[in-house]
Amino acid sequence: MHPNVLKILEPFHEDSHVIAFVTEPVECTLAQILHQKREIPIRSDLTELKITLMELLEGISYLNEKTNSAHLSLCPENIYVTTDGKWKIGGFGFLCQSEVAVREK
Repeated sequence: MHPNVLKILEPFHEDSHVIAFVTEPVECTLAQILHQKREIPIRSDLTELKITLMELLEGISYLNEKTNSAHLSLCPENIYVTTDGKWKIGGFGFLCQSEVAVREK
């Protein structure tokens, strides 16, 4: 998987009450930083913010080109900030595989 996509460390577990899985450690979401004024700095300067956004775009490009998928719910709630400060794409509840990829299989 791409380094800017949230890693799932343990597979899905499902029973009649819950669906759960384990990801790499996260601190919060981008939405929490923006809306709750959390004390985690977004980025120290404009150049670093641009680099981070480019890394997210590379993750989106990976999902589109390599997995033939579209995220369909990319928003601040689905951008996770890991404990080491990296931004990762998560929240794949609305991930959709391209029809072209389905027809080719």
